[in-house]
Amino acid sequence: MVNSKKTLLYAVIFLIAAVGCLVWALIPPPALVNTTDVPYTDMTDKNGYQIDELYVYWEYASSSGGDNEGSYYLAYFADKDNELCTASLYFDHNDTWKEAALAHDFSEEDLLMNGCFSVQSISSIDKDLGRYYDEAVEEFIASNEGYLSAEEIKDTRLHLKFVCDDEADYASQSKGHFYIIAAVLAVAGIIFLVLTKVLKKKEAEQAQRQAAAYNPYGAANPYGAPNPYGQPTQPTEPTQPTTEDRNNYQGPEF
Repeated sequence: MVNSKKTLLYAVIFLIAAVGCLVWALIPPPALVNTTDVPYTDMTDKNGYQIDELYVYWEYASSSGGDNEGSYYLAYFADKDNELCTASLYFDHNDTWKEAALAHDFSEEDLLMNGCFSVQSISSIDKDLGRYYDEAVEEFIASNEGYLSAEEIKDTRLHLKFVCDDEADYASQSKGHFYIIAAVLAVAGIIFLVLTKVLKKKEAEQAQRQAAAYNPYGAANPYGAPNPYGQPTQPTEPTQPTTEDRNNYQGPEF
């Protein structure tokens, strides 16, 4: 049974989580770096990346459930030294790109896109996903062995998530969803606070009813209650025996 203590605990948890999300949203996102300004050896999951020409090669995996539900693609781009670099890609922040990728015929040509991306390492996401990605890279090299060699492919081991099209929107779009989460959690916390107040009132009323039910004097003021043992017997004054009583007396004479 839910009581006011439980709802108060839920309210505190939701409100603390809301504050945490808000604080996280206010922290600046990782620095945005253009891939044409750095060699692939300097690319890490500590930055965000702006890619002007990202070629989406094919879908190599899909998942259902959890935060990373959707389709995963093998993509490649050129770094500062014009090295061909591979990466994993997921369109989690843009329905337009998702629709374009699902409708695209990758057997005919690659899907060309650009934008700003947040980054994770492949190994930090999922062990199976990393294995599927490695297989996709191997197939990519094998299918292009006529004019590409393994030495020409530089695997970044990075997983890209689309954030926005323009650099100017990167800061707000990177953590914009945390503001929404914070708002939802705050509303949930307020609802539980209101529910706590309602339950406390009901619990107080129930406690009063129970106290009245167990009161031996009833609902009346016990100080004005009658003596539960009845009225005390009043002593009677002694009386003189009558002449008739004396004539009928059968006891001893003194």
